[in-house]
Amino acid sequence: MSPASYFRTIGGSTIAKTIGLLAAAVLIAAAIGVVFDLRILLVALIIAFIIIPFVIGHIYFSKLLTTDAQAALSPKHVDIIPGTMIREVFESADEENQPRAPRDWGWDEITDRRLTGKNIIISFRNTTYKLIIPTSAIKPKSAIYEVVEITEE
Repeated sequence: MSPASYFRTIGGSTIAKTIGLLAAAVLIAAAIGVVFDLRILLVALIIAFIIIPFVIGHIYFSKLLTTDAQAALSPKHVDIIPGTMIREVFESADEENQPRAPRDWGWDEITDRRLTGKNIIISFRNTTYKLIIPTSAIKPKSAIYEVVEITEE
């Protein structure tokens, strides 16, 4: 998984809410500017071109520079034993670094599982970490289809 796709997946919900609020603020400022004073249109431009990049930067630093992001972007393979557990086995990116210890998730720890676009996202209880599995990495008739309760087409 690339960092860009991770950012789209994790930041997508945050960005959607934020962009909606900022778009409303821009539209309100533009409407007030058109009706009352054209100088207020500058406020709309300030919101659009100065505040929005800061919001995206905040999302970047609060979501992508975390240990959860490091674990999500590390090379790994996932072993799924339906009804029992999910195990993440991390691999070393190069010869100099040691891989992380394997991480086991009990089946009862899964709180949310969904297919979104090209990824399967599995959320776990008591953590903000989300296991993101690209559908391109899944073999047909894999156990992951039982986890997310989807059927092959």
